[in-house]
Amino acid sequence: RKCMQPKDFNFKTPENDKRFQKKFEKMAKELQRQKASL
Repeated sequence: RKCMQPKDFNFKTPENDKRFQKKFEKMAKELQRQKASL
């Protein structure tokens, strides 16, 4: 994917990674829910 800018990943620490992963999971779930409701 090219929608994310490389500079967003310059500060990758485990802490940020976990937080980002949680956010990403939430977003993915939201997307799936939206697709299901369509």
